[in-house]
Amino acid sequence: MSKLRRLIQLHTQGKSKLFISRYLDLSRNTVDKYLAQYKLMGLSLEEVEKLTDIDLDKLFFIRGQEELPPRIKALHSFFHTWKRSLKRPV
Repeated sequence: MSKLRRLIQLHTQGKSKLFISRYLDLSRNTVDKYLAQYKLMGLSLEEVEKLTDIDLDKLFFIRGQEELPPRIKALHSFFHTWKRSLKRPV
């Protein structure tokens, strides 16, 4: 069972966000984010139960990959060089 499905089940059972966070080993901000999305979608628990784990994940992760800022891209371009230089003997 996916953590997302379990999160929704626990929420509908009346469990607190702190309990859900600790039980599923997620941050409280992550729990808040998922619950906010769940409430915006207006789905019932029965509708969520009918979905497969893959469909449920797709439903909550619709956003595309965000574009990295240019400074971060420049930093990432140096990683390969740094890794290679760290492997050289001293």
